[in-house]
Amino acid sequence: MAKALTKKSKKKRTRLMKLQYRAQVLSAFGHNLKSLRLKKGISLREFELKAGIDAANINKYERGSREPGLIVILIMANALNVHHHDLLNFKFDFDETTLRRSSQL
Repeated sequence: MAKALTKKSKKKRTRLMKLQYRAQVLSAFGHNLKSLRLKKGISLREFELKAGIDAANINKYERGSREPGLIVILIMANALNVHHHDLLNFKFDFDETTLRRSSQL
């Protein structure tokens, strides 16, 4: 007999579905960040100095292994002399099946 989903297990299931995309979203963001930096002709060291963010952390953001907070995104956008929308303007498609399942929970 199938066990009914409790409110707690529904929340956990929804959270896990959202987290499964985290790495993909961070990777897409990082690719966009690095692309913008390179288009501007800014080296990692120059970006570090302009943004005041350690190069190791910038490298993690660009690889998608670290998630920047809102303030960091704004600082990086300012250092690149772009609008923060430009940093967040990347294409990412969610799996339609997963979205339907999430909306039904």
